[in-house]
Amino acid sequence: MRNKINQRIFASRIFAVFIAISFFFTVGNTRSANAQAGPKIKIVLQITIDGLRADLINRYENGFGEGGFRLLMEKGIYYTNAHYQYANTETIVGHATLATGTFPAQHGMIGNVWFDREAGELAYNIEDPDSPILPTRESEPKGEQVDPAQKKSRTQGRSPAVILAPTFGDGLAAYTGGRSKVFGISGKDRSAVSMAGHAGKAFWYSTNTGDFVTSTYYYRAYPDWVRKWNAQKCRRVCGKVVDIVKRCFHLPPGCSG
Repeated sequence: MRNKINQRIFASRIFAVFIAISFFFTVGNTRSANAQAGPKIKIVLQITIDGLRADLINRYENGFGEGGFRLLMEKGIYYTNAHYQYANTETIVGHATLATGTFPAQHGMIGNVWFDREAGELAYNIEDPDSPILPTRESEPKGEQVDPAQKKSRTQGRSPAVILAPTFGDGLAAYTGGRSKVFGISGKDRSAVSMAGHAGKAFWYSTNTGDFVTSTYYYRAYPDWVRKWNAQKCRRVCGKVVDIVKRCFHLPPGCSG
């Protein structure tokens, strides 16, 4: 019953987003009709860094190179007085807010874990028994799960079924008739799922295998390009990130950060 109600709420909201995006593009095309045509935007990349406090930008600013954060600060829009207008700043709450442009009261993601009143127990935010994770290997070892929120999950299935508000990607897919390709990729399942929305595809890192995985909500089988990526021993590739971060912030070799 709850999923059916969520589907009706989501359907009404995705229609509203579709109207808003259609209006945006219509007004934009009207205003620029007599102006010089600019380059067409082919890709929009949203990067969300979990746990990156505002004060850390200023703390490490002297170590920034010419690109990256310095490029965004000097040539982009840099908000120096932005605030959260909700109390709980956990991963799924912030990611869903950024992805949908709505507050937790609207998108429904109030915490990484919440109390399921129907079942009388705690539930993980994006758990979905109807969307099991697609296995990447015939035999998968059990990796160490260091995320306390994921330990509360009652099933290995994952999907955006309980996210009540459409994301920007959902609206874009609706506007283009499904021609837009929307992907959410992260080390955490809840980050990837919330960014991908209902119309996109989500992939996240598995601590069991070192592969990037998804669920049956998105695919019936892994595309070839995903299989090829996982075959490259992603664990080694991801391990290089630590070295990159050390070089960017001039950290000493012995620092594990």
